Amino acid sequence: MSVTRVLILDGYGNFGKRIAASLNQLSNATVIIAGRNLEKAQQRCEELANSAVHAEACIAMGSHYSDLTDDRRCVCDITALNERALNKGLLIVSGASSVPGLCRT
Repeated sequence: MSVTRVLILDGYGNFGKRIAASLNQLSNATVIIAGRNLEKAQQRCEELANSAVHAEACIAMGSHYSDLTDDRRCVCDITALNERALNKGLLIVSGASSVPGLCRT
């Protein structure tokens, strides 16, 4: 399988960051984020790398994972790792900030 490189201009904007997150889930895709704001592009790259890398590292080690992030995209994307975690009897959680603790049912 060949590696595909994808350049996303304004990959840190509303639509670009969603596209980047989706493409980042592909194992053979290298996502390159570019735009007029280097700092925002670098920050988005770090966010994409950290959200999946930490959870994947925990799964590989056989450890449960809980992330406090409130970033909607990160919270939604964590489901891509759910099956791998379940197969190892592990729990992965994203979006475990103070908001769920403040809500009452």
